[in-house]
Amino acid sequence: LHSWSPRGSHRSEPARQESQAQRHPPARYAVDFQWQCGWRRATVRGIIGLDGGACVLSPGSCFSAGIRGGVRLYNLAELTLGLRVIQGWGVHDYARATPVLGIAMHGELPNFRGFALSLGGQFSRTAAMDFYANLLLGFRIAPATHWWIGVFPIHPTYLSWSDGRGDLWTIQSSLDLSADF
Repeated sequence: LHSWSPRGSHRSEPARQESQAQRHPPARYAVDFQWQCGWRRATVRGIIGLDGGACVLSPGSCFSAGIRGGVRLYNLAELTLGLRVIQGWGVHDYARATPVLGIAMHGELPNFRGFALSLGGQFSRTAAMDFYANLLLGFRIAPATHWWIGVFPIHPTYLSWSDGRGDLWTIQSSLDLSADF
């Protein structure tokens, strides 16, 4: 007599195991894949940083420095809050400390560990300074684990004052020191 059995139970045990292995490869392949790609370390990392720069092409001279803290998401996008001190003399004399919001891309290259391209900006709008925008394009090198040195050779900066002094465009160069944890 042939008794009833659930669907698929007519297969032999080795055939069933082979079928499951084809649908679900062993976990070691996933681990090897992550190790070979190497670009993904953590989903969310905290970051802190210091930076400073000077004008290279502008009407007059200027200096800016900042401190920031925030998060790096998927080792790709950065969201930061910070404080920036901006000082200029020459055509426009000014000195301001302003809070800034930073949004940037930190793209580590998978085949060049310890090297990342960075593209982003910092923005502010306060009562004293109508609008501030700083666009960044550069690269970062990691001399040690979790430490980054950034070089931003040319980045345009726009200032607009609410007291009627007008608008100012400057081109700055800056260096950046940051750590992720």
